[in-house]
Amino acid sequence: MDKSFASRHSEWQIPLDSEARVNLYSHLDKSLCIWRPYKNGTIFYILRPNSVPDSIEWYGFIQQCLGSHPARYAHIHVPDLDVSFRVALQSSAKETGNTNTGAATGALDEAGNIIAANGRIITPEILTTTCLDLLEQTKEWEDVLKYWKVNERLGLCWKRYDRVEWIHGSNGARLIGQWTMARTHQIELRPKTHYPTRIHVSGSAGLEEPEPVEGFLVRLSSARGRHARLGRMFYKRLYFSTHDHLMFFSKPGRAHPPPPPEATTRRQAFVNGENMPSPDELLSDMPLIYNIAPYEVASKDGEISWLNHSTSREEILYRDAAAKQEAERLYQSIKSADGYLDLTMVQFVRRCRREPAGVDADVGRGESVPFNEDGSDNTGEDGVVGEFDDDRTFEMVLLNGLVLRLQAYNRESRNEWIRRLNLLITYWKARLAQDLTNLKRMRESNLKLLGIELDQEGTFGQSADKWEVSRSITNPELYNFCPISSCRAITVRVCLRYPAISANIEKMRGVLFRKTRKNVAFGKFFCLITQGELLIYHHVYRSSGGSESAHIHHELHARVGLKDAYVSDSN
Repeated sequence: MDKSFASRHSEWQIPLDSEARVNLYSHLDKSLCIWRPYKNGTIFYILRPNSVPDSIEWYGFIQQCLGSHPARYAHIHVPDLDVSFRVALQSSAKETGNTNTGAATGALDEAGNIIAANGRIITPEILTTTCLDLLEQTKEWEDVLKYWKVNERLGLCWKRYDRVEWIHGSNGARLIGQWTMARTHQIELRPKTHYPTRIHVSGSAGLEEPEPVEGFLVRLSSARGRHARLGRMFYKRLYFSTHDHLMFFSKPGRAHPPPPPEATTRRQAFVNGENMPSPDELLSDMPLIYNIAPYEVASKDGEISWLNHSTSREEILYRDAAAKQEAERLYQSIKSADGYLDLTMVQFVRRCRREPAGVDADVGRGESVPFNEDGSDNTGEDGVVGEFDDDRTFEMVLLNGLVLRLQAYNRESRNEWIRRLNLLITYWKARLAQDLTNLKRMRESNLKLLGIELDQEGTFGQSADKWEVSRSITNPELYNFCPISSCRAITVRVCLRYPAISANIEKMRGVLFRKTRKNVAFGKFFCLITQGELLIYHHVYRSSGGSESAHIHHELHARVGLKDAYVSDSN
């Protein structure tokens, strides 16, 4: 129980005797339930540890206290080949020739690890290797195994209905708690699928995920798409960066731009203590547009361009450190952002088109909008001008009819922004539509395989027995490995327009309803998770009369730290 002080006496005592039982109270949040006879009925204790690994470990520990032992065998299913193995826990010691039957019961050390006959801790890696050795004994899977060894990395995961939970890291070795999940979950051997970066479109060769784009721009429109009032135009300097289909913006003082490319001759001479170049010379050496790719992939063979047999270990470590710094920079760029713009809600990006008979009637043509001055960190606008440069300005036309007008550094930079943003808009509209199609197909297939109705799906996946849900299928692209390996800065985002879709689906958009106090109405908010923080953004803006008003972007509403927090299933 959470209290502001620590008591020397126990708050509650739960006897773990022969009459006590334990099970998972919820398969989603892994909360535990202990029950035992009490007076003329039964008393239930609901336990919610801080994290899922802690909950699983507590589950196994309580099972052990009640007299249960780890399983003698691991039943591992390979869904891609539709084969299953019953792997004895002592079989991983076969290279030693030790056939001590004492290890068949899954002996435990003091830390709770399952120990094999040779004294080694049984880890997911050992079980994966054992399964591959068994598959190699059959020539039928020879081609598949060769492809896996060259192109894929395999891992173990727990599957329950259509959900997949990967076993990884230090928590994977603590199998004392992991094996207790075998009563309700099915363990599977799968390739560690990442979120796809290519989509097949009918009538074309397919779309590759475009590179993200980021840089400084000057916003010439208000949040409601107004360009000018009474011939005067407000402007605001901001830093924009795209992450998947979201375009974040932040004030210049809080921006995290990428470091400049490798040192040029003048800057390297300055580092070596030679002639000091002027600021103008240093600025002229820096390219206007450059790529940041720690693991740049060659277009022909798909291998990392700088990685070969002659690459030294020092260079590999240097590149890995640079990649880690780049990933941290991307995380910080999202955390420090003041809001975002959804690129899937944009029709197209075009060059500036004035409205001579409209709001641009009294706005002149010129370069009065300063680009290189220091931007302010306040929430207001940076200044007011009566003209802007058409050659440096482009517009983003939204589906709700509003137009966002932005000004770049020069014409070349403007054209690059237009080209890249249009590619991102086209790809992510198709990508998210394909994700939704895959989700619908998976759900329809499970309803047909299990013979249940749509309204029974939620309770069936939670309360049904293991053998009832074992026939269900899942989509590895939805439950991909990217959130674990930090391939993308956005870990989870919840849906924007499909509230019927489960909020735990990776890479989908949706709405969360939030209330700050007990007696207030719920409000719609867009949420995403990045590096242990839940970011909550405004989703709907209303006028003073209460009607919904069109808006260009969505501003940050609140941050919720996920450290030492738990998420409970309301069911």
